[in-house]
Amino acid sequence: MQKQNITGFFSKIQNARRKVISGQIELTYRCNLSCIYCFCKGSEEKNKELKTNEWKKIIDQIHDEGCLQLCFTGGEPFLRPDFLELYAYAKRKGFLITIFTNGHFFTDKIINYLKKSPPYVLRISLDSLERDIYEKITGVSGSFDAVMNSIKRAIDARLTFDIKMKCLKINKTQLMDVYNFTKQLFGSESHRFSYGFSVFPRFNGDKSPCKHRLSPKELISLWKKYDKEILEHEKIRINSDEYCLKQTTDNLYFCTSWKSYFFINPYGYLRFCLLTDDFSVDVRHIGFKDSFHGIVPGLINQKKADRKSKCYGCRIKSFCFSCPARAYLEKGDKKASVEYYCKTAREMVRSMA
Repeated sequence: MQKQNITGFFSKIQNARRKVISGQIELTYRCNLSCIYCFCKGSEEKNKELKTNEWKKIIDQIHDEGCLQLCFTGGEPFLRPDFLELYAYAKRKGFLITIFTNGHFFTDKIINYLKKSPPYVLRISLDSLERDIYEKITGVSGSFDAVMNSIKRAIDARLTFDIKMKCLKINKTQLMDVYNFTKQLFGSESHRFSYGFSVFPRFNGDKSPCKHRLSPKELISLWKKYDKEILEHEKIRINSDEYCLKQTTDNLYFCTSWKSYFFINPYGYLRFCLLTDDFSVDVRHIGFKDSFHGIVPGLINQKKADRKSKCYGCRIKSFCFSCPARAYLEKGDKKASVEYYCKTAREMVRSMA
């Protein structure tokens, strides 16, 4: 099946009925870098990470439920000495595998193995082409030369990979530079580049990453300049009934990604959302099937929204990036409104009026 058809295939399954389609496995929160936007920094507990055999048992259970796609991430997943063993085990099960990495651990062994047995997607973070900016983001001297050397070695080995970038205040002018660099590497394959702008407080309560995120005006300006497709999509929505979206359920958690997607952290806890431990379940004790199909959705449905809250009846809710998980990270209250997201939604609507 060609890659461009797989997303549509997944969507059809998801719309048909509740089923495990894909999930994200965070093998470790540890990383050799210290990125200013990382939300798992400060939560590293190496001694609590699952052992190789524990991960294999969980992968078996995920496979038994018919899951199609797995993403291995971290932290930096290649920091685990058993990474290739776990990767090979999941590959033999038939999963389509995505790997998120900073690219700093591309040894000959790893490059040769991935070339022989490539993942569905291998995505490398590259947040700037300027050494000073890149290393201010990573917090590690010498990291720019390391990643550029790794990218060169991967190219020389004809290893297929993508480039992803996190847009922040410090590197916002670098977006097109990194995009053009990707085009130079891969020609017309623009889909090999992706960027994101979401920055969250850390799991340990540290809100320092938020000072690095784009302001609402900077974000809209970036979209206007570089990403016309996003704005065109939003213009269509603003003239449709979806613009007047209101809360259609009394459940606090109105996101439905948990119906087909899951997250498992380095310590074996299955979560319905990357950003919250709310309702997390220890898969080692409960089992993946019962956790995904029974306990998590049952708990989610018990939490009710506050009809009197600022967010409940908001007319531009569909333009807002906030949710209970993000609100809790930001304010310590799942039902709170977050001014940053309110301003971003208002700025988006104003820019398209």
